[in-house]
Amino acid sequence: LDSRCKGFEEAMADLGIQYVAEIAVPDDNVVGFISAVEESVQEGGDWDGIGMLLGASNYPSAMPGTTELKERHEKFVIGSFDINDLHYQAIDNGNILFGIDQQPYLQGYLPIPILTHAAT
Repeated sequence: LDSRCKGFEEAMADLGIQYVAEIAVPDDNVVGFISAVEESVQEGGDWDGIGMLLGASNYPSAMPGTTELKERHEKFVIGSFDINDLHYQAIDNGNILFGIDQQPYLQGYLPIPILTHAAT
């Protein structure tokens, strides 16, 4: 995850988008979640183009906090590393802008039978 976050930070810098911080947020406490994000943003910038990346495992518990942040700050953008059905629904209804799906099956396992077939 750290490598993916670092790569994302570098890609945003290449686009001229400021990276503020990696924020540890409690995903089981909506008030604490919102406070942690708002305090970090107030320290490092305004809400114009502020985004958050979520993992697939923590999105269901983080959803109330992210929804509240979007209501308070209309320019707030949410994206995700990894994808599940809840993410697809959130993308469809506009709560999440994008998802980055690694597809480990396609990257890791599938090349083995393809290469085996090609070699035989």
